Amino acid sequence: MKPLALLLLVVGCASTAQATPDATVLLGRANHAYQAGQYAVAAQDYQALIDAGSKSADVYFDLGTAFLKAGRRGQAILAYERALRLDPDDSDAAYNLAQAKRGNIDKVVGSREEEPLLERVGAEVPARAVGVWFLATWLGGLALLLVRRYSPKRRGLVGLVGVASVVVAVAAGLLLFAAAWHQKYATYAIVVSPSAAVREGPAADFRSAFEIHEGLKVRVMRQDRGFLRIRLPNGSEGWVSARDAPVI
Repeated sequence: MKPLALLLLVVGCASTAQATPDATVLLGRANHAYQAGQYAVAAQDYQALIDAGSKSADVYFDLGTAFLKAGRRGQAILAYERALRLDPDDSDAAYNLAQAKRGNIDKVVGSREEEPLLERVGAEVPARAVGVWFLATWLGGLALLLVRRYSPKRRGLVGLVGVASVVVAVAAGLLLFAAAWHQKYATYAIVVSPSAAVREGPAADFRSAFEIHEGLKVRVMRQDRGFLRIRLPNGSEGWVSARDAPVI
């Protein structure tokens, strides 16, 4: 965590995207606008930088912070979520995301739908740390098993530790698989409009069943003609415009 006095003072303007000269100009202009208090202008330039191909966790973090300062909380949450997709260990993005979500007004009621086990596990796995643990235990276990094979001394203890290391590595590998599956197949969207109608079908002329509001994270089940079929945590489903709820 960066040493902060206040959440909104997190600037994150040290983006390190390896960029073309045009992108470097955009980054400098965005940082200058942010420092001058022109947060909407800064957000536009950070978004232009991303559209130009500089899709790094740092730039998404900067974009989220600019949006948050500009009062566009839904867009800020979307940017922080995208930053965490690229770097799940970004503690600053995770902290700012949690603080931004405190402004959500939707309190989903009703029985909570249980997500599949693989998805719940994958969402919680710190992929970078588990990856390091997997590599260390796998290589260490294999090395110990080789030592056991060619060294007659303490073969029992060395073999036991080697087997235990390989078992731990296999468990870590399964966790990495769950994280990769979640990253690839679990699709979510963030409501960025102040309010969005959830309709009975994928078109604006279908009846509105209920409304959801800025900042809410929803599960995307299908996409059809610019509309998303979403599912709320309580199991309620409906269709919302993709403009109101962009996919993370």
